[in-house]
Amino acid sequence: MRFVPSLVHGLADYVCGAFLLAGPILLQEPEPARHAIMMIGSLVLLNSVLTDYEAGIHRLLPLRIHLCFDTILGAAVLALSLILTLSPVMAVMAWLSGLLTVALATTTKFPRRRLEQRRLVGPGAPRQ
Repeated sequence: MRFVPSLVHGLADYVCGAFLLAGPILLQEPEPARHAIMMIGSLVLLNSVLTDYEAGIHRLLPLRIHLCFDTILGAAVLALSLILTLSPVMAVMAWLSGLLTVALATTTKFPRRRLEQRRLVGPGAPRQ
């Protein structure tokens, strides 16, 4: 069931992305783990900036594609927290952000205005 507004999802994406960028530095994680987690944080932020939703800036990606990327990135954070050597605090935070990302990707509802616009354009649209 999709019940999370896309604006809430967008804001959570920016918070998770910022944490994944800053967390490894602030917690002084070792080099390979730091770079891997920061790379995913960068991709989360890029995905948010390029998505066509309320929190997007350039609005190039449809929300459906964004949610697919979020699922992949959330799963990657979860997997990396098991594979890499992380401090206990960073491991817990990586798990939480990965779970939050996957949960939001599966529960975010699509904005109504986008669905209404699609009905007005295309082969099945009423003629004016």
